[in-house]
Amino acid sequence: MVTRLSQLCFPWQYADIFESFAVSRGFTAKDVRRVLGLSESGADMPSELDGNQLVRMLDYALRIADPALPLSVQLLEHTPLTSHGTLGIVVMTSPDLRTALDAALRFYPLVMPACEIVRQDRGALVHLDFRLLYDFGVHANTLMEMLQGVFHSIMNHVPNGVDRMQLHFVHTAAFAHETYAALADPARIQFGQLYNRLVLHKESLALSLATSSRTTMQIFAAQLEKQVQDRLQQAEFSRTVRAMIKRELTAGRLHGVEEIANCLHISSRTLGRRLADEEQTFRALVNEVRLEHAEQLLRETHKPISLIARAAGFTNDSSFARAFSQRTGVSPSAFRARLDD
Repeated sequence: MVTRLSQLCFPWQYADIFESFAVSRGFTAKDVRRVLGLSESGADMPSELDGNQLVRMLDYALRIADPALPLSVQLLEHTPLTSHGTLGIVVMTSPDLRTALDAALRFYPLVMPACEIVRQDRGALVHLDFRLLYDFGVHANTLMEMLQGVFHSIMNHVPNGVDRMQLHFVHTAAFAHETYAALADPARIQFGQLYNRLVLHKESLALSLATSSRTTMQIFAAQLEKQVQDRLQQAEFSRTVRAMIKRELTAGRLHGVEEIANCLHISSRTLGRRLADEEQTFRALVNEVRLEHAEQLLRETHKPISLIARAAGFTNDSSFARAFSQRTGVSPSAFRARLDD
C-alpha cells in the first residue's frame, strides 16, 4: 500500500475537474488555486497534482457540493474521458471495447496511481476488480464510485452499449438509489457487495466505438508506452537514491549529494544527470524524505516540534513550518492536533 500521499502524482487535468465543478457551484478558479496552495494568477501552475492536493480538492468539493446528491455523481458531470489526457484519447479512438479496456488497464497507473485494477475472466463474464492503494478516509467511497463511473463512461462511445456493464460496490449507498442515475442505470448498480467490481459480458468486447480512429490511437498509445518505460526506470533509480537518503536521515545523518553518490559508486554529476533524466533532483528527494520523516515523528512520538524540525534536518522552526504547510496544507502543530482529535 502507498504510505505517503506526496508519493502520488496525478495529471493536472484533474484540477480542471474541480475548477469546472467549483464554477458550476458559484465559486471561481481563484478559489481552486487557493485550495491547492498556488498563486491566484496561476503563474506557478505545476504539471501534476500530488496526493495531498487531491485530498484538499476533495475536502473542498465536499464542502461546496449539493448535499442532496452523491459527490461522485456531481464530479463525474465534469469528468469527460479527455480529462485523463492522452489516455482518454487512446480509449476514445480505440476500434473496439476490447482494445479500449486493454489500453485503460495498461496505462491507468499513469493517471491514477492510487488504484489497482485486476481483470479476471469468469466464463462468459469479465470482472474488473478495483482496489484503492491508499486509505482516503471519508473520500474512499466517492473515489471508488468515480473510478468505476469513469470506466462505465466508455460505454457512452459504444452504440447500444450503455446497458451492458454492471457496477458493484462494497460500501452501502449513502443516498437514494435513483440519485446515482448519472453514474449508471440504477438497476445496474449494486451496493453492499463482496468486491468493488465492474462486470460485463465477453461478447460486449467486440463492440465498436463510434469515436474510433486506429491511427490516432496508435500514435498516442506509443507516447503512453514511452511514459510507462520512463516510469519504470525512474522507479528503479530514484527509489534507490531515496531509500539511501531515508536510511541516513533516520540514522541521524543528513548526507549531501557527494556522499550519496560515493555510496552508489558514481560521481555526483552522474547522479544529478540520471535524476534529471527522470525529472527529479537530489534536493527535491531530500526535502521529500525530510518532511516524511518529520510527519512520521509527529505521528509516532510526543517530541517537541522544534526537536522534530532538527531531526528532519531543518535549521530553524519557521522554515520547517513553512515547508511542512506547503506539503500538507496545515502547520505541524495543527497536524498533531488532528491526530489527537
